[in-house]
Amino acid sequence: MSERGGMALEKNFAGRPYVIRDMVSGDAPEVLRLFAESFGHLPGRDWFDWKYGVGQSGALGLWDKTTGRLMAHCAGIPRAIAWRGEAVTGLQIGDVMVSPEIRGLVMRQGPFQQICSGFFAARVGAKRSYRFAWGFPNQRHLRLGVTLGLYWDAGVISQLSWPARRERGSPWYSFTALSGNAENFDSQVDMAWQAMARDLPDYVLGVRDANYVRWRFLSRPDRQYRLFALRRRWTGRMLALVVMRIEEGKAEAELLDVVGPRSAFKHAVRAARNQAAGAGAGCLTAWASPALAELACGTGATVTTSGASLAVIKESDFSGEEIAAVKWWWMGGDTDFL
Repeated sequence: MSERGGMALEKNFAGRPYVIRDMVSGDAPEVLRLFAESFGHLPGRDWFDWKYGVGQSGALGLWDKTTGRLMAHCAGIPRAIAWRGEAVTGLQIGDVMVSPEIRGLVMRQGPFQQICSGFFAARVGAKRSYRFAWGFPNQRHLRLGVTLGLYWDAGVISQLSWPARRERGSPWYSFTALSGNAENFDSQVDMAWQAMARDLPDYVLGVRDANYVRWRFLSRPDRQYRLFALRRRWTGRMLALVVMRIEEGKAEAELLDVVGPRSAFKHAVRAARNQAAGAGAGCLTAWASPALAELACGTGATVTTSGASLAVIKESDFSGEEIAAVKWWWMGGDTDFL
């Protein structure tokens, strides 16, 4: 978020005056308050700084002119994307919030539609800062966005499940914890990422280089993740970085990300199942976009439920026909909330 506000637009909804304006860093307390109202828990200021200090995407807020309170909010996080051999800057939408006090005003040209359409139109498209934008809303939010003409429905992010299982280690691969302080951490992660990018040139693929891994998994203040290296035993070469979330006493362990070529995925899943069993979990779960879920079927995965939906913003540099044909590669680690 910027230090100075930009656009400001006065609106009237149900006879009450509001103003839509760019958010600034000093608005953090109101963003946190509205987050707690919308999602039922209050994150800390360190979470706000982690999330919104990463880029210059900005955010829009709808403010009640009478009370001075933030009533709706729409923001996004810049994400480097690899697609068809081209580097593209995309925008991942997150923290779309409307105060319970005005949710009844959901309508065309209402608060939700106004703040989202204003945010998207200013930032997303072929000639804008971000070529395309997407998010991972729940089904209710997706239906609302589609009805209001804001989103394309780009499919389901499935939740996969494997039974946790203790096995003898592979004679060909090792699976060991990896610290961000490890020697050559950055070069090892970058090597795994480059192998992944070469193997998936036809996919929309979020960049998973060392800078991204450090920000997403090592710097986040309100989550603890565990990183592992899948290596060839005889050479010590890292084939894939595996990110898990394992909580003591929890029945499920989560596989958040696998950074490496497709050939490493089945070995990563096998090792992660073993790790989950060792931690006392009954199963290993993961979120997967359709293209990834298809690959995971070869590892014995069961689709248990819908984890989220994939929404693509209509201002994006895609046609409706292209959306259905695009191969998206998303896991739980690609979200901003798992």
